[in-house]
Order: sequence, then structure tokens, then C-alpha cells
Amino acid sequence: MNLNDFAAQLISDGNLELPQMALFYGAPLSGKTSLVAQFARRYKVIWIDCDNKYNSIFTALPQEFWGNVDLIVIKDDPQYPRAIETSMKLLRSKNPVRVCNAHGTVDCIACIKSKAGMSTYNFSTLDTNTIVVLDSLTAISASAFAKSSNWKDDFHFEYKEFDNYNKQTLWLNTLFAGAKQLPCHFVAISHEAEREHEDSSSLLTPTCGTKGYSTSIASKFHHVLHCKIYNLKHVVNSVSTKEPNAITGSVNRVEVKDTESLLTLFKVKVTELGKANLQFGDPANATTPTTPIPPTTRE
Repeated sequence: MNLNDFAAQLISDGNLELPQMALFYGAPLSGKTSLVAQFARRYKVIWIDCDNKYNSIFTALPQEFWGNVDLIVIKDDPQYPRAIETSMKLLRSKNPVRVCNAHGTVDCIACIKSKAGMSTYNFSTLDTNTIVVLDSLTAISASAFAKSSNWKDDFHFEYKEFDNYNKQTLWLNTLFAGAKQLPCHFVAISHEAEREHEDSSSLLTPTCGTKGYSTSIASKFHHVLHCKIYNLKHVVNSVSTKEPNAITGSVNRVEVKDTESLLTLFKVKVTELGKANLQFGDPANATTPTTPIPPTTRE
């Protein structure tokens, strides 16, 4: 379709929200989980927790919005890498997926026998009124590596060969391929790592899988937001030119300043189509972001 025709279709449809992927990353306790939880003020949120951090949602989000969050808690460990297994089936399946509430295992035999609680999901039927949150890529990476390794017993693995890392990358690629095909929005949370270049300059990047894989993970997302603590405040940056030492940016060019602007992150601003004026200038003039995150506690 010609770009003019596609723009005309967007305008006729109004402020259409196309399915998009966003990545929030930063140091531990920099407000990532608390910030992402604010999406429940407007969207239905299906929260896949692989990192046991869901308790911070209660303190970050007013109780009136708790009903908008559907929590899937996955109890992952090296012997039972449920995080990568369950997340993979949820994101890629075109059919209903049944997950036990006790462990986060798909079709858990133990829970079926004991008639324990089970929840059923079909992500293929969702729309952009829903956001699927994966918390976190760090935990998913560890689970994918455990899945690709041969578990023996506590503190005893077979020698970590390149093949283990190759299989980990394959698991992660397949996971993101499923997320890319979702008919709803997808949000991932990750930690940060500092990558040093040959000229001694450094760049903060999200972490996921191997060091090499992490350097390219941001390219899989439409929006990359960096969270940190600055001047004794939680701040977030979504503008690529404001923090040159960290990977950030938004395809919708949304500058997140508060909760209200955060909730417009996925909006396609059809009224501004064709009016974009991307400015290029001296990197020395770049400024440090001072955008406060809504009051948060912990992660």
C-alpha cells in the first residue's frame, strides 16, 4: 500500500493503536516495575512474573486499578526452567493455554491431579486494549540457559559449552518471534549493563542473554525507555537525544514526562503525520533527562 494511502487509512480510523513492543530497563530498584504498572490505569494488563517482583505492583498502583491486572506467577529454577517454557507457550500458541496458579506450569500434572487452581489464556484473541508484560528478560535469559543445559544437581552442571549459549539464543529468538506476532501490546522489563567501546566511551544497554545478544536486543522493540535515579528522584527517558550514553527512543516520538504521557506511548498521532522534523545537531549540546517517574517504591 502506498504510504499516502496508508496514512489516509490511519486518519480515517482515528488514533489507531497498532500492536507495539516496548522495553523498560535500568539498574535494580530504579522504578521499572512501578512505572510499567501504571499502564493498568488504562489497559488490561496480563503480567507474566518470572522474577518474584510482583509485590511492588501493590505499592505502585492504586487499589482501584488492581482489577485490571491478571497476574501469572512462574516459579522458575534451574532444575525446572518453567519461565521460558510457559512464556513461550503463552506467546506463541493460537489455542487456549492452561496454567496452574501454584507453579506457573502449563497443564501441570500435579495440580490437575489435586484439582488445584488453573487459569486459561488465549493471547491470540487479545487486542490493543491489552498489554502483556514480561518481567523480566534477565530471568527469562537464565531460564533459557537452564533449559539448554543439562541439569545434574545443586551447583553441578555439565561444562558450559558454546552450544548451550547457542541454544539459549535460539530460545530467546523464538520467544521474541512470538511476541512480535501478538495482536496486543507487549512490554518487557530488563536490567542494564555498561558496554565499553574501543575508544573508551561507554553505553548503557538492556541485558538479555549473552553479551553479544544484549547489544542488539533493543532493535526488537518500538520503544526503549531507560529508568534511573537522578538528583534523588526516579526518572525515565524515552527520547533518543536526551541521554547519549544510554539506548533510548520511541517510534511514536513520545516524551514520557508523567503517567498521562506514559499512557499515550502506543498512540499513533495521525494528526501529526507528515509534520515530523527530526533535528540533528552537536552531541555536546545533549542534556541529561530529568523526567520524574510517578511516586514509586522499589523495583
